[in-house]
Amino acid sequence: MKKYKLVMVTGVLLSFLLYGCTADSTTSTEQGAISQQQEEETKAAIQEFKTYLEGSFKETSWYANIKVVEMTKADDKYKVTVTTDLTNDATGIEKSGKITGTVLGWANAHDSKFKVSEVIVNGSGGVSIAQKLNPL
Repeated sequence: MKKYKLVMVTGVLLSFLLYGCTADSTTSTEQGAISQQQEEETKAAIQEFKTYLEGSFKETSWYANIKVVEMTKADDKYKVTVTTDLTNDATGIEKSGKITGTVLGWANAHDSKFKVSEVIVNGSGGVSIAQKLNPL
């Protein structure tokens, strides 16, 4: 009787261990696929925004100040961080306002497939010059 119980307990423990490993492996695989898809969507959003910028705003006084555009996705919306060489003075603040307006205009356009929750414009030295939540 003791051998029977020992075999049953061992069998149950092995089942839990095997099931747990299988479930974790599947979860990791699914998370990897989601992460890769999200990364591809983010790259597409950044590329579409850069194309929009270049096509419509290349001749503006602030376009050349943009150095890097980054997007991070959370809850189906992007947080956009634009790194510039602007300084935290009247001119930098004015130009950063135009940049945030441009990002929100792109995101809130009726045909946009990418939604934005927030825009941050960083200036030289990583100083935040402007930050705006999307009102929509």
